[in-house]
Amino acid sequence: DIYYNGTRQQWNAVTKGNNWNKNAGRDVDGGYTVHFLGEQLQGEILASGTCGANLTWTLYDDGSLLISGTGAMANYSSSSSVPWYSNSSNIKTVTIENGVTSIGNYAFYGCRALSSVNIPDSVTKIGGTTFAYCDNLASVNIPDSVTSIGSYAFRSCTALSSVTIGDSVTSIGNYAFAYCYGLSDIYYNGTDQQWNAVTKGNNWDKNAGRDVDGGYIVHVH
Repeated sequence: DIYYNGTRQQWNAVTKGNNWNKNAGRDVDGGYTVHFLGEQLQGEILASGTCGANLTWTLYDDGSLLISGTGAMANYSSSSSVPWYSNSSNIKTVTIENGVTSIGNYAFYGCRALSSVNIPDSVTKIGGTTFAYCDNLASVNIPDSVTSIGSYAFRSCTALSSVTIGDSVTSIGNYAFAYCYGLSDIYYNGTDQQWNAVTKGNNWDKNAGRDVDGGYIVHVH
């Protein structure tokens, strides 16, 4: 299986070198399958617009929000200035396509129905207060491309139990995971030495894992 975060049309436009998939899936009955995750989001469009110089957003009637394009997402000064604010209660899943390089401040603040987010390897920065108060977000995978996690980024994500953090992260901001009462596991893709070298802001994990027997555990490679 190949899972592509765009549509079939986008996949067909990707330049593929000679024999890029030679004998791939040879030992699989029927060969491999390409799944177009962007098409799975297709449905009735509730709202759409721009969220950066070269980024667009589309919200579908099943609660799926798709962020497409290249470059940085805009930073917002408050949750009410985010372009999908009036529909924030309808957002259940977020798919950010490869090519997006940052997630802006306050982008998904208070999206209380949000249960999953896909962050691609092109993202290098997660802004401040980005996912704060996303009460239904149970796990998040922060890829190795990300170098900084902003202050209050996941504050009060009370259902968040598992976080995977890539080894390129050099800073975690103030209160980034504070009041994530259900946090039980942080999986860090680097070593103990690398984890200890990460700059962690004031109270970055305040009361994180408070409701978990023994608190949270950091797992390192």
